[in-house]
Amino acid sequence: MIDAMILIYYNCPELPLEERFSLCCISAKLTAGSNHSELANIQQEHHSIDYSSDHPWITILVDYGLYTSKVTAKITQNTHQCLRIYAAGITPDTFKFLENQKFSYILQELVAFEGLVPRRKIGACLRKHMEFGSTANADSMVWETDV
Repeated sequence: MIDAMILIYYNCPELPLEERFSLCCISAKLTAGSNHSELANIQQEHHSIDYSSDHPWITILVDYGLYTSKVTAKITQNTHQCLRIYAAGITPDTFKFLENQKFSYILQELVAFEGLVPRRKIGACLRKHMEFGSTANADSMVWETDV
């Protein structure tokens, strides 16, 4: 559900230390279809977040696999106020730093849903390095020869 959590610190000396924090939760998706509806499922009470504070918090869902750009932001009030941001597509409309078209195209190709390697190939590729003891092989430890 959540790929990253960033603590937000409030510089308020009058508050006890444990009350000076809020949270930004980030979820990144790479599917061919929209995951916009999943944004509402990200809740403070979920066991993967387990965050209890009265401070407002932020949740961001990024849909990398879509080719059309869409950005929405709204504040919801479930138990606590939450800024919910949805960003779809890797385009300059979604992310302004991609205004360099060459960089935007390269990034789109890098995360293109159609170009994903099937799980079987990834597993076969990693298997030789993940088996017990195989990380001691020369091809896994080349960096140690320079030390």
